Amino acid sequence: MRYFPLFLDLRGRRVLVVGRGAAAAQKAKLAQEAGATVVRVASGVAACNGARGAPGPAWSGRFAAKDLQGCALVFVCGADPATARRVSRAAKQRGVAVNVQDRAELSTFVMPAILDRDPVTVAVSTGGASPMLARVIRDRVAAGLPAATGRLAAVLGEFRPQVAARIGSFEGRRRFWKRAVALGLGAGWPGDAPFGHRLARLLDRFSLAAGGPSPVLSSNARPERLPAPSVSLASAKKRASALNRDEGVSP
Repeated sequence: MRYFPLFLDLRGRRVLVVGRGAAAAQKAKLAQEAGATVVRVASGVAACNGARGAPGPAWSGRFAAKDLQGCALVFVCGADPATARRVSRAAKQRGVAVNVQDRAELSTFVMPAILDRDPVTVAVSTGGASPMLARVIRDRVAAGLPAATGRLAAVLGEFRPQVAARIGSFEGRRRFWKRAVALGLGAGWPGDAPFGHRLARLLDRFSLAAGGPSPVLSSNARPERLPAPSVSLASAKKRASALNRDEGVSP
């Protein structure tokens, strides 16, 4: 594995974008959507967006090393080669992660192809070898991922405190979440039964089997319905099994 995959929390953090053109605008937009305060440096830049659409400073002119002060990331897109090398060198000297478009040797991270089903995010990377292949793989994943996956993740997240309180063992919680994910991705549950209620009943069964506290009839999870996903139950079970292979992840 050449590049270490991770997801950064950029909320309220400063991200610098050096350069002009569509690629620079796209990087600025992605960082802004992640909650970052975006600053753009390039000749002719007329405006800059801050965090979540708040007004931000409009900078123009040449890049200066001081522009990196307090930055979490810096993107270089469409800049001339000399500027790209200068930004890369300054960022590396200050320990700021830098990505230079189409110049992996000047970068300390590469951008993946992103599938956003908030709060579910899928990122696919070929380590810069073939960005187009990464996009094709992302699109194939998207075709098999139900549109309601984000809402499913949100409902599962709302149940985590209850599961932790009522199922004491790591293995018991792991089994519960494996079953819950399969239930959520499967198409077998009735459309007139809100998924949150199904999860509550499942938790009751697991809690009693584990000798946990008495069942709680109410749930903090909102009872909105999830559209029936176009994924078979057998496929869901396989996916749920794969999700639970890493024993180091807290269920």
